[in-house]
Amino acid sequence: MDLIDTKDFCQRPCPQCSRTESRVTVSASSPADQQELNNLTQAWFGFFKTPVFFDFHRCSHCGLLYNKRFFSPETLEKLYSQLPDNTAGQDIYNLRKTQQGYYRFLEKEAEVRGNYLELGPDIGLFTEFVSRTPVVEKLFLFEPNEAVYPELERAAGSKPYHIFSGLFDFSEVADNSIQTAVAIHVLDHLLNPQQFIKELFKKLAPGGTLLIVTHNERSLLARVLKRRWPAHCLQHPQLFNFQSTKSFLENCGFRQVKTKRSINYFTLSYLFKHLAWALGFQKIKMPRILNFALPLPLGNIMTVAKRPSEN
Repeated sequence: MDLIDTKDFCQRPCPQCSRTESRVTVSASSPADQQELNNLTQAWFGFFKTPVFFDFHRCSHCGLLYNKRFFSPETLEKLYSQLPDNTAGQDIYNLRKTQQGYYRFLEKEAEVRGNYLELGPDIGLFTEFVSRTPVVEKLFLFEPNEAVYPELERAAGSKPYHIFSGLFDFSEVADNSIQTAVAIHVLDHLLNPQQFIKELFKKLAPGGTLLIVTHNERSLLARVLKRRWPAHCLQHPQLFNFQSTKSFLENCGFRQVKTKRSINYFTLSYLFKHLAWALGFQKIKMPRILNFALPLPLGNIMTVAKRPSEN
């Protein structure tokens, strides 16, 4: 029996090529589309949960990994309005070092200058590095979680800034006006990522730069943990790899797409706790001796892409 759209759930074609032919690639032990919405709401927060998600399908045409069945836009908006900040219990110092790695990759590939736009900056860890850059002029920050605004405002420092409570409405930003745009762990979460990125493309000036960070669904960690990989969760309607990221951005008009594995900093206790939860052990107390950070390439992709210059 085919599933149909309801007020809580919807059916999706491939978010890149709009085809419907696909095969199930990663199935949940507790499929989300067989549960009531109230139960899914409880499983929505954080990674340390029993694996509950919608089955991930591989598009037979373009190869993108995505959920054919997912929350409706209205339900998704309600769920995101209840999220806390994205630090997920990690040490802020380690998170800042991870974000600094993203920033150094961006600096290496492009000059960070002029008007700056960031999607989902959260408490502003990446924004803080940008605000210290002398040639950056104004910050356009799209953050739906109003609880983090005080910290985000501090991160903006002395730079002129404008915080927008919506994530999808760029109408107040002039076309061709942004030199640098950043979306860190945003693309994995969008119900219509192609439409979103094409709208963002219009806001970039010719020659402007986009930095995105996404999970790598073909990373070693994903292959080892399989359905228990933390990124297989209710918050990700699609997941990318190196090739699908490049194809996706080129289909949206970008060129000079460069991808690289990122380095993330985690304490050993955090990693062991994460692994224990993935294996089904939910009440593990870690000794303090494990509270030191390690730089690890744990499955994220940094990508820089350019809007072509117009002659």
